[in-house]
Amino acid sequence: MKQLMVLACIAAGFGCVPMQAPATESAPARYVATFTYSPPSDAAVQPSTVVLTVGKIEHKYFGKRGRLNTPQFANFDSAIAEDLAEICTAKGFGLRGPFDSYDLIAHSDKKAMDFYLQPSVTSVVTAPEDRATVFETPIKVTVKLNLELREVVTRELMWSKSLTFAELDVPVTSVVNTITSQHGKITEMGFANDALENIMARELEKQYPVLMGTIYGLIDPEEMLILKQDAQDLKAKKGYTPPPKP
Repeated sequence: MKQLMVLACIAAGFGCVPMQAPATESAPARYVATFTYSPPSDAAVQPSTVVLTVGKIEHKYFGKRGRLNTPQFANFDSAIAEDLAEICTAKGFGLRGPFDSYDLIAHSDKKAMDFYLQPSVTSVVTAPEDRATVFETPIKVTVKLNLELREVVTRELMWSKSLTFAELDVPVTSVVNTITSQHGKITEMGFANDALENIMARELEKQYPVLMGTIYGLIDPEEMLILKQDAQDLKAKKGYTPPPKP
């Protein structure tokens, strides 16, 4: 078996000395995830007066670089947008768009809509910091899907959900090639090509239909009608529209 070369900087100077740790035999093949979901087909669709649009996915990440913008997730953004739209249709809502951004929604479209549904994905990768325990401490990965429903004209937040997509503990030796440290603290990790992304892709692929099923259950047509009334009242107070008729 090949050995993982870990470079640990000597605390008293600038040189580095090698450390040995087990690693995989060869670089993994790239795994491109497939994200599929279909709303329940046995539920009767009750038409609603609520009309909305689904915005483009926003990505937020913490760390030196994002992990969801790699080829493993080539289908990720389009799947979320399409399935959120399909869920809304299954709930009986009217749909407009899609639009490339909020700023490109014409005034006539805004007048015909109630809400702007903005999805965003937050990914956090936390690596060990202590050289002494690096092989006992996993790399922690957390991915969340956030939904914000805003009144389309005022952009006032009307409803929001933050759902955990995946939480992973990944052994350092399974995804890291090199580690550089100084004074006992890790300063740099060299990740093997595709290794961490492959693990994340497989887990998110598995959890995706579960997450979308949760979203389907959380979007309630009756609640949305109440929010629509609140949105109309809000716009009237701010002078955008006349008060709704009783």
